[in-house]
Amino acid sequence: MSDAETRAGKNKVAKFSATSRRASSVRAALCRALPFLRTRLQTTSIPRRTTGKVSSLEYDRFGDFEGFRLLTEEGFEHAFRSREHAIEDVIRCAWRERDVITVIVLRHEPHVPVSIVLRRAPRLH
Repeated sequence: MSDAETRAGKNKVAKFSATSRRASSVRAALCRALPFLRTRLQTTSIPRRTTGKVSSLEYDRFGDFEGFRLLTEEGFEHAFRSREHAIEDVIRCAWRERDVITVIVLRHEPHVPVSIVLRRAPRLH
């Protein structure tokens, strides 16, 4: 084996060990960050769903739509805030028809609806 081949082999070993050291340091950094990332994901991006019937519509002193309250099947009342006219129309229709809806929010903004799902209407006799 020539001297150049020996040096090339040593360089390959050095590159491999540097790469493995870098990979292990990246793994270690990820392991340290994992609890933070898991907590961050749980608090920001995971949606929370609340199902029930609209119990009231809320307006401010100028008559502008401000939000609504949802009464769940468990008997809890949740308040949601929105000034969007489209949300007011959907909620007013669900309130008038007594429809069951699901309101989806993000955990870091529990009073701001991200999505509203119309579930079912009460039976007509």
